[in-house]
Amino acid sequence: MGSVTVTPASPAVNVAQLVQLRATLYGRSGANVNRPISWTSSDTSKATVSDGMVFPLASSAVTVRATSEGVVGSTVLTITLPAVASGTLPLATPVADLAYDTRRNILYLSQPDSQRVAVVRLSTLTYDAPIALTSRPAGLDVTAEDTLLVALPDSGAVALVGLANQSTALVRIKNTSVYSIAVDAVMATANRRAVISVRPNQLTGLGTRLGVINLDQRTDAENDPDLSGFPLVALARSADHQRVLAMLLGACCPARGAVYSSRSGVFSAFSNTVSSYGASGSADRFGSRMLINGTLFSGSLAVLADRSPSGYQGGPSVIAADGRTGYFAVDNTVVPVNLDTGASGSSIALTSPPTRLFVLPTGAALIALTATDLTVVPLP
Repeated sequence: MGSVTVTPASPAVNVAQLVQLRATLYGRSGANVNRPISWTSSDTSKATVSDGMVFPLASSAVTVRATSEGVVGSTVLTITLPAVASGTLPLATPVADLAYDTRRNILYLSQPDSQRVAVVRLSTLTYDAPIALTSRPAGLDVTAEDTLLVALPDSGAVALVGLANQSTALVRIKNTSVYSIAVDAVMATANRRAVISVRPNQLTGLGTRLGVINLDQRTDAENDPDLSGFPLVALARSADHQRVLAMLLGACCPARGAVYSSRSGVFSAFSNTVSSYGASGSADRFGSRMLINGTLFSGSLAVLADRSPSGYQGGPSVIAADGRTGYFAVDNTVVPVNLDTGASGSSIALTSPPTRLFVLPTGAALIALTATDLTVVPLP
Protein backbone atom coordinates (compact mmCIF):
# COMPACT_ATOMS: atom_id res chain seq x y z
CA MET A 1 0.00 0.00 0.00
CA GLY A 2 1.29 3.44 -0.93
CA SER A 3 -0.99 6.04 0.67
CA VAL A 4 -4.52 6.86 1.87
CA THR A 5 -6.22 10.18 1.11
CA VAL A 6 -9.31 11.25 3.06
CA THR A 7 -11.78 13.76 1.62
CA PRO A 8 -13.15 16.29 2.20
CA ALA A 9 -9.98 17.80 3.62
CA SER A 10 -10.36 19.74 6.88
CA PRO A 11 -14.14 20.25 6.74
CA ALA A 12 -15.85 22.77 9.03
CA VAL A 13 -19.16 21.37 10.31
CA ASN A 14 -21.82 22.03 12.93
CA VAL A 15 -22.70 19.80 15.84
CA ALA A 16 -25.08 17.04 14.63
CA GLN A 17 -24.30 17.74 10.96
CA LEU A 18 -23.62 14.37 9.41
CA VAL A 19 -20.64 14.34 7.07
CA GLN A 20 -19.61 11.47 4.83
CA LEU A 21 -15.84 11.07 4.52
CA ARG A 22 -14.30 9.03 1.72
CA ALA A 23 -10.92 7.34 1.59
CA THR A 24 -9.02 6.80 -1.65
CA LEU A 25 -6.31 4.13 -1.52
CA TYR A 26 -3.22 4.20 -3.72
CA GLY A 27 -0.77 1.40 -4.33
CA ARG A 28 2.97 1.94 -4.53
CA SER A 29 2.64 2.50 -8.28
CA GLY A 30 0.16 5.34 -7.64
CA ALA A 31 -2.81 3.42 -9.02
CA ASN A 32 -6.10 3.24 -7.10
CA VAL A 33 -6.58 0.00 -5.18
CA ASN A 34 -9.52 -1.54 -3.35
CA ARG A 35 -8.79 -2.70 0.21
CA PRO A 36 -10.74 -2.90 3.50
CA ILE A 37 -10.68 0.36 5.50
CA SER A 38 -11.10 0.94 9.23
CA TRP A 39 -12.18 4.34 10.59
CA THR A 40 -11.34 5.88 13.96
CA SER A 41 -11.98 9.18 15.75
CA SER A 42 -9.37 10.85 17.95
CA ASP A 43 -12.11 11.71 20.49
CA THR A 44 -15.37 9.76 20.43
CA SER A 45 -16.88 12.14 22.99
CA LYS A 46 -16.62 14.88 20.34
CA ALA A 47 -17.33 12.93 17.15
CA THR A 48 -18.11 9.34 16.21
CA VAL A 49 -17.38 7.68 12.88
CA SER A 50 -18.72 4.54 11.22
CA ASP A 51 -17.91 3.55 7.63
CA GLY A 52 -16.71 7.11 7.07
CA MET A 53 -19.95 8.71 8.32
CA VAL A 54 -19.11 11.22 11.05
CA PHE A 55 -21.58 12.43 13.67
CA PRO A 56 -20.21 15.56 15.42
CA LEU A 57 -21.15 15.73 19.10
CA ALA A 58 -19.51 18.86 20.52
CA SER A 59 -17.42 21.88 19.59
CA SER A 60 -13.85 20.75 19.03
CA ALA A 61 -11.17 19.86 16.49
CA VAL A 62 -11.27 16.11 15.86
CA THR A 63 -8.98 13.99 13.73
CA VAL A 64 -10.62 11.15 11.82
CA ARG A 65 -8.29 8.47 10.48
CA ALA A 66 -8.76 5.90 7.72
CA THR A 67 -6.41 2.92 7.97
CA SER A 68 -5.75 0.19 5.44
CA GLU A 69 -2.97 -2.41 5.73
CA GLY A 70 -1.12 -0.24 8.22
CA VAL A 71 -1.21 2.91 6.06
CA VAL A 72 -3.08 5.86 7.55
CA GLY A 73 -4.79 8.87 6.01
CA SER A 74 -6.57 11.53 8.03
CA THR A 75 -8.56 14.74 8.05
CA VAL A 76 -9.29 17.22 10.82
CA LEU A 77 -12.88 18.32 11.42
CA THR A 78 -13.54 21.70 13.03
CA ILE A 79 -16.85 21.37 14.87
CA THR A 80 -18.95 24.35 15.96
CA LEU A 81 -22.13 24.58 18.05
CA PRO A 82 -24.38 27.12 16.27
CA ALA A 83 -25.81 29.97 18.34
CA VAL A 84 -29.54 29.92 19.08
CA ALA A 85 -31.56 32.98 20.08
CA SER A 86 -34.19 32.64 22.80
CA GLY A 87 -37.68 34.08 22.49
CA THR A 88 -41.08 33.67 20.86
CA LEU A 89 -42.02 34.04 17.21
CA PRO A 90 -45.64 34.43 16.04
CA LEU A 91 -47.04 31.89 13.57
CA ALA A 92 -48.99 33.26 10.63
CA THR A 93 -50.76 29.94 9.99
CA PRO A 94 -50.95 26.53 11.74
CA VAL A 95 -47.89 24.28 11.54
CA ALA A 96 -48.24 20.62 10.53
CA ASP A 97 -44.61 19.58 11.11
CA LEU A 98 -41.10 20.94 11.60
CA ALA A 99 -37.56 19.90 10.69
CA TYR A 100 -34.10 21.19 11.58
CA ASP A 101 -31.30 21.94 9.12
CA THR A 102 -28.05 21.16 10.95
CA ARG A 103 -25.94 22.67 8.16
CA ARG A 104 -27.59 26.11 8.27
CA ASN A 105 -29.04 26.24 11.81
CA ILE A 106 -32.49 26.76 10.31
CA LEU A 107 -35.90 25.45 11.29
CA TYR A 108 -38.43 24.56 8.59
CA LEU A 109 -42.16 24.78 9.38
CA SER A 110 -44.77 23.02 7.25
CA GLN A 111 -47.76 25.37 6.77
CA PRO A 112 -50.50 23.65 4.75
CA ASP A 113 -52.90 26.63 4.74
CA SER A 114 -50.38 28.86 2.98
CA GLN A 115 -49.02 26.06 0.75
CA ARG A 116 -45.46 26.80 1.78
CA VAL A 117 -42.66 25.93 4.17
CA ALA A 118 -41.67 28.75 6.51
CA VAL A 119 -37.94 29.24 7.14
CA VAL A 120 -36.80 30.35 10.61
CA ARG A 121 -33.20 31.45 11.20
CA LEU A 122 -32.50 30.33 14.77
CA SER A 123 -29.44 32.53 15.34
CA THR A 124 -31.70 35.61 15.17
CA LEU A 125 -35.16 34.01 15.54
CA THR A 126 -36.39 35.70 12.37
CA TYR A 127 -38.13 34.53 9.22
CA ASP A 128 -36.27 34.11 5.94
CA ALA A 129 -38.09 33.89 2.60
CA PRO A 130 -40.45 30.87 2.61
CA ILE A 131 -40.26 27.90 0.25
CA ALA A 132 -43.31 28.02 -2.03
CA LEU A 133 -44.88 24.74 -3.16
CA THR A 134 -47.49 23.76 -5.73
CA SER A 135 -49.36 21.59 -3.21
CA ARG A 136 -50.00 21.83 0.52
CA PRO A 137 -47.20 20.34 2.64
CA ALA A 138 -47.47 17.94 5.58
CA GLY A 139 -44.52 16.01 7.05
CA LEU A 140 -40.96 17.34 6.72
CA ASP A 141 -37.41 16.08 7.16
CA VAL A 142 -33.88 17.04 6.07
CA THR A 143 -31.50 14.44 4.66
CA ALA A 144 -27.79 14.21 5.39
CA GLU A 145 -27.28 14.97 1.69
CA ASP A 146 -28.78 18.48 2.08
CA THR A 147 -32.28 17.87 0.73
CA LEU A 148 -35.54 18.94 2.35
CA LEU A 149 -38.19 16.21 2.05
CA VAL A 150 -41.78 17.42 1.99
CA ALA A 151 -44.77 15.07 2.11
CA LEU A 152 -47.50 16.31 -0.26
CA PRO A 153 -50.83 14.67 0.67
CA ASP A 154 -52.84 16.05 -2.26
CA SER A 155 -50.22 14.98 -4.81
CA GLY A 156 -49.47 11.49 -3.49
CA ALA A 157 -45.81 12.43 -3.63
CA VAL A 158 -42.73 13.56 -1.73
CA ALA A 159 -41.01 16.76 -2.87
CA LEU A 160 -37.20 16.79 -2.81
CA VAL A 161 -36.05 20.38 -2.36
CA GLY A 162 -32.33 20.87 -2.93
CA LEU A 163 -31.35 23.30 -0.19
CA ALA A 164 -28.17 24.43 -1.92
CA ASN A 165 -29.97 25.55 -5.10
CA GLN A 166 -33.71 25.36 -4.27
CA SER A 167 -34.28 22.85 -7.08
CA THR A 168 -37.34 20.64 -6.65
CA ALA A 169 -38.05 17.11 -7.83
CA LEU A 170 -40.99 14.83 -7.04
CA VAL A 171 -41.07 11.22 -5.96
CA ARG A 172 -44.52 9.97 -6.91
CA ILE A 173 -45.63 7.01 -4.84
CA LYS A 174 -46.95 3.89 -6.54
CA ASN A 175 -50.71 3.61 -6.13
CA THR A 176 -52.32 0.17 -5.91
CA SER A 177 -55.52 1.52 -4.37
CA VAL A 178 -58.77 2.32 -6.15
CA TYR A 179 -58.54 5.70 -4.41
CA SER A 180 -55.97 8.41 -4.94
CA ILE A 181 -53.33 8.31 -2.21
CA ALA A 182 -51.97 10.82 0.29
CA VAL A 183 -48.47 10.90 1.78
CA ASP A 184 -48.67 12.33 5.30
CA ALA A 185 -45.27 11.77 6.91
CA VAL A 186 -41.67 11.32 5.77
CA MET A 187 -38.41 10.55 7.60
CA ALA A 188 -34.95 10.46 5.99
CA THR A 189 -32.68 7.52 6.79
CA ALA A 190 -28.91 7.05 6.63
CA ASN A 191 -29.13 4.57 3.73
CA ARG A 192 -30.38 7.28 1.33
CA ARG A 193 -33.97 6.21 1.70
CA ALA A 194 -37.03 7.63 3.43
CA VAL A 195 -39.78 6.03 5.49
CA ILE A 196 -43.22 7.34 4.54
CA SER A 197 -46.81 6.84 5.61
CA VAL A 198 -49.39 6.49 2.83
CA ARG A 199 -53.19 6.33 2.95
CA PRO A 200 -56.14 6.52 0.56
CA ASN A 201 -56.85 10.24 0.11
CA GLN A 202 -60.63 9.88 0.45
CA LEU A 203 -60.40 7.90 3.71
CA THR A 204 -58.65 10.19 6.16
CA GLY A 205 -56.53 8.06 8.44
CA LEU A 206 -57.86 4.69 7.25
CA GLY A 207 -55.88 2.02 5.48
CA THR A 208 -52.53 3.60 6.32
CA ARG A 209 -49.42 1.81 5.07
CA LEU A 210 -45.74 2.21 5.79
CA GLY A 211 -43.36 2.35 2.86
CA VAL A 212 -39.69 2.94 2.10
CA ILE A 213 -38.66 4.90 -0.99
CA ASN A 214 -35.24 5.06 -2.62
CA LEU A 215 -34.15 8.71 -2.84
CA ASP A 216 -31.31 7.98 -5.28
CA GLN A 217 -33.41 6.19 -7.87
CA ARG A 218 -36.58 8.14 -7.07
CA THR A 219 -38.50 4.92 -7.48
CA ASP A 220 -41.93 3.92 -6.29
CA ALA A 221 -42.23 2.41 -2.83
CA GLU A 222 -40.00 -0.66 -2.68
CA ASN A 223 -40.90 -1.83 0.83
CA ASP A 224 -44.60 -1.43 1.42
CA PRO A 225 -46.03 -3.67 4.19
CA ASP A 226 -49.82 -3.32 4.27
CA LEU A 227 -51.10 -2.02 7.61
CA SER A 228 -54.72 -1.55 6.55
CA GLY A 229 -57.14 -0.83 9.36
CA PHE A 230 -54.83 1.24 11.51
CA PRO A 231 -55.93 4.86 11.51
CA LEU A 232 -52.69 6.85 11.63
CA VAL A 233 -48.94 6.46 11.53
CA ALA A 234 -46.60 8.86 13.34
CA LEU A 235 -42.88 8.88 12.64
CA ALA A 236 -39.82 10.03 14.59
CA ARG A 237 -36.12 9.34 14.04
CA SER A 238 -32.75 9.40 15.71
CA ALA A 239 -30.49 12.36 14.92
CA ASP A 240 -27.98 10.10 13.15
CA HIS A 241 -30.73 8.93 10.74
CA GLN A 242 -30.10 5.28 11.64
CA ARG A 243 -33.45 4.50 13.29
CA VAL A 244 -37.03 5.56 12.58
CA LEU A 245 -39.81 4.95 15.12
CA ALA A 246 -43.22 4.25 13.56
CA MET A 247 -46.29 4.47 15.79
CA LEU A 248 -49.75 3.12 14.92
CA LEU A 249 -51.74 5.71 16.84
CA GLY A 250 -55.17 4.14 16.39
CA ALA A 251 -54.15 0.57 17.30
CA CYS A 252 -55.16 0.81 20.93
CA CYS A 253 -54.93 -0.37 23.47
CA PRO A 254 -51.97 -0.57 23.72
CA ALA A 255 -50.67 1.33 20.73
CA ARG A 256 -48.15 -0.56 18.63
CA GLY A 257 -44.75 0.53 17.40
CA ALA A 258 -41.89 -0.67 15.23
CA VAL A 259 -38.38 0.55 14.46
CA TYR A 260 -36.86 0.80 10.98
CA SER A 261 -33.10 0.29 10.87
CA SER A 262 -31.17 1.85 8.00
CA ARG A 263 -28.36 -0.65 8.60
CA SER A 264 -30.61 -3.68 7.99
CA GLY A 265 -33.10 -1.88 5.74
CA VAL A 266 -36.13 -3.48 7.42
CA PHE A 267 -38.71 -2.81 10.12
CA SER A 268 -38.69 -4.70 13.39
CA ALA A 269 -41.80 -6.65 14.33
CA PHE A 270 -44.54 -4.44 15.76
CA SER A 271 -44.78 -4.56 19.55
CA ASN A 272 -47.07 -3.06 22.18
CA THR A 273 -46.05 0.30 23.64
CA VAL A 274 -48.35 2.72 25.49
CA SER A 275 -52.05 2.46 26.34
CA SER A 276 -53.18 5.51 24.42
CA TYR A 277 -54.98 6.35 21.19
CA GLY A 278 -52.49 9.14 20.58
CA ALA A 279 -48.75 8.90 21.09
CA SER A 280 -45.94 11.43 21.05
CA GLY A 281 -42.75 9.59 20.06
CA SER A 282 -39.13 10.73 19.90
CA ALA A 283 -35.64 9.21 19.86
CA ASP A 284 -32.25 10.29 21.17
CA ARG A 285 -29.35 11.03 18.83
CA PHE A 286 -28.39 7.38 18.28
CA GLY A 287 -31.80 5.76 18.78
CA SER A 288 -30.68 3.88 21.89
CA ARG A 289 -33.51 5.43 23.93
CA MET A 290 -37.02 6.37 22.83
CA LEU A 291 -39.72 8.29 24.67
CA ILE A 292 -43.38 7.59 23.89
CA ASN A 293 -45.69 9.83 25.89
CA GLY A 294 -44.47 9.31 29.48
CA THR A 295 -42.79 5.92 29.00
CA LEU A 296 -39.08 5.43 28.33
CA PHE A 297 -38.15 2.60 25.96
CA SER A 298 -34.93 1.08 24.69
CA GLY A 299 -34.06 1.31 21.00
CA SER A 300 -35.75 -2.08 20.53
CA LEU A 301 -38.92 -0.82 22.28
CA ALA A 302 -38.38 -2.68 25.55
CA VAL A 303 -39.98 -0.77 28.44
CA LEU A 304 -37.38 0.87 30.70
CA ALA A 305 -39.46 3.09 33.02
CA ASP A 306 -42.51 5.31 33.38
CA ARG A 307 -41.17 8.87 33.67
CA SER A 308 -44.44 10.82 33.61
CA PRO A 309 -44.16 13.90 35.86
CA SER A 310 -46.94 15.01 38.19
CA GLY A 311 -49.87 16.42 36.23
CA TYR A 312 -48.89 14.89 32.89
CA GLN A 313 -51.98 13.60 31.12
CA GLY A 314 -50.42 12.40 27.89
CA GLY A 315 -49.73 14.58 24.90
CA PRO A 316 -46.54 16.23 23.71
CA SER A 317 -43.25 14.98 25.10
CA VAL A 318 -39.73 14.76 23.70
CA ILE A 319 -36.40 13.19 24.64
CA ALA A 320 -33.18 15.21 24.68
CA ALA A 321 -30.45 14.46 22.15
CA ASP A 322 -28.27 12.78 24.79
CA GLY A 323 -31.19 10.64 26.04
CA ARG A 324 -30.83 11.80 29.64
CA THR A 325 -33.73 14.29 29.90
CA GLY A 326 -37.36 14.18 28.84
CA TYR A 327 -39.59 17.24 28.39
CA PHE A 328 -43.33 16.93 29.05
CA ALA A 329 -46.24 19.27 28.32
CA VAL A 330 -48.25 19.93 31.49
CA ASP A 331 -50.94 22.57 30.91
CA ASN A 332 -49.15 25.82 29.95
CA THR A 333 -45.73 24.56 31.01
CA VAL A 334 -43.00 22.14 29.98
CA VAL A 335 -41.58 19.99 32.76
CA PRO A 336 -38.03 18.56 32.38
CA VAL A 337 -37.47 15.11 33.92
CA ASN A 338 -34.22 13.27 34.55
CA LEU A 339 -34.87 10.00 32.69
CA ASP A 340 -32.34 8.09 34.78
CA THR A 341 -33.81 9.03 38.18
CA GLY A 342 -37.32 10.33 37.41
CA ALA A 343 -36.65 13.61 39.24
CA SER A 344 -38.44 16.67 37.85
CA GLY A 345 -36.72 20.01 37.29
CA SER A 346 -38.01 23.57 37.17
CA SER A 347 -40.90 23.98 34.74
CA ILE A 348 -40.73 26.23 31.66
CA ALA A 349 -43.71 28.61 31.34
CA LEU A 350 -45.47 29.12 27.99
CA THR A 351 -48.33 31.38 26.94
CA SER A 352 -50.61 28.44 26.07
CA PRO A 353 -50.51 24.62 26.02
CA PRO A 354 -47.93 23.31 23.53
CA THR A 355 -49.08 21.17 20.61
CA ARG A 356 -45.57 19.92 19.77
CA LEU A 357 -42.20 19.73 21.53
CA PHE A 358 -38.90 19.33 19.71
CA VAL A 359 -35.28 19.30 20.89
CA LEU A 360 -32.63 20.35 18.39
CA PRO A 361 -30.28 17.43 17.60
CA THR A 362 -27.44 19.71 18.72
CA GLY A 363 -29.00 19.68 22.20
CA ALA A 364 -28.83 23.49 22.23
CA ALA A 365 -32.52 24.34 22.53
CA LEU A 366 -36.07 23.17 23.14
CA ILE A 367 -38.68 24.21 20.57
CA ALA A 368 -42.30 24.50 21.77
CA LEU A 369 -45.10 24.99 19.26
CA THR A 370 -48.50 26.31 20.31
CA ALA A 371 -51.49 27.17 18.15
CA THR A 372 -50.23 30.72 17.68
CA ASP A 373 -46.48 30.88 18.26
CA LEU A 374 -43.10 29.16 18.39
CA THR A 375 -40.93 29.46 21.51
CA VAL A 376 -37.20 28.71 21.60
CA VAL A 377 -35.69 27.87 25.00
CA PRO A 378 -31.88 27.44 25.11
CA LEU A 379 -30.82 24.39 27.09
CA PRO A 380 -27.80 24.06 29.39
